[in-house]
Amino acid sequence: MKFYLFVSLLIVETFAASRLYEMQKFDNCQVSHAIQMRLFVNNGSAVPDKIAFGGYLEVTEKILGPIEFTLDSNRCDFAMKKCEKFSIMKIPGVCDIINSKNGIIEDLLKTFEPRIQCPIMPGNYTAKDSVLDLTVVSGFPTNGFVWVETIKGVSGDGKNRKLVFCANVEAKITSVRDKKRKN
Repeated sequence: MKFYLFVSLLIVETFAASRLYEMQKFDNCQVSHAIQMRLFVNNGSAVPDKIAFGGYLEVTEKILGPIEFTLDSNRCDFAMKKCEKFSIMKIPGVCDIINSKNGIIEDLLKTFEPRIQCPIMPGNYTAKDSVLDLTVVSGFPTNGFVWVETIKGVSGDGKNRKLVFCANVEAKITSVRDKKRKN
C-alpha cells in the first residue's frame, strides 16, 4: 500500500508542477579557430515549460551537411559546489530536422528571419520572440538543478568533419505550481 501511495504522489508531483527554465548563462565557446556559426542571445526569459528568447545567429560561411550536434550535460546543485556528468547526447541528421516542415523545432525555426535551412547560408538570422517548448522533458527528473551544457555542432563526413558551432549554457530548473493546470 505504501508503494502505491508513493507512486501516486510521484505522478501527481510530476504532472501537477510545471518546470521553470531560467537561462543563467549563454555564451559562445572560446576556441582556437574561427567558428562559422555563433548564436547571440540577448533576452532569455523564464516561462513555465518553455524558454523565451531573442537574439541572432551569425553564419560566416556556407555550412553543408551532414550536421550533427552533441550535448554534453552536467548536473549541478544550486550552489554550484557539486556537479556530476549526466549525459552526452548526439543528435545526427540536423539538416533533416531543420528542413522538415513538420519537425519538432518547426515553431522555433519559424521565428528566425530569414528562415534557417540547409545548407545554411552566410548571414545573420534574427530571432524575435522565439520560444523553445520543453514540455517534452517535463516528465524527466530535471528540476532542482543547474544544468551546465556544452553544445557542439560539426559538419561534414569522415576526415572532413569540422566544428562549426559551440556554445556554453547554464540553466536553473525549478518546479512551479500552476493552479490552472489539471491532471
